Amino acid sequence: MKQLTYAGGDVLTGTAIAEAVMDFAEALARHDDASQVTFPALGEDGSILQTTLLIGPASQIVARDVEVEHDELVDDAAVRELRARIRALRAGPSSGDHGDHDVDHPSIDEF
Repeated sequence: MKQLTYAGGDVLTGTAIAEAVMDFAEALARHDDASQVTFPALGEDGSILQTTLLIGPASQIVARDVEVEHDELVDDAAVRELRARIRALRAGPSSGDHGDHDVDHPSIDEF
């Protein structure tokens, strides 16, 4: 299991889920973009809760391994969805590519 620390709070989730969330946060940052992400997390009472985070390019998320007396939280569908969103971001233009290749930009010497 992994604990994600974000905005002063902690979320306990499965290892594969946490790794996908971290990878999605990195992909969003590379594209200077923000998005919500929803995934299952373990509540203090052991119940499974749906957790939603708003992740943006300035998000600071820490993931660390933790030992808990609970089975590993697994949600293959959530991981697949996050991986698909990551692939879609990587397939699109990056933040430095705004589709203006044909525009004549003045050089700094022209100012």
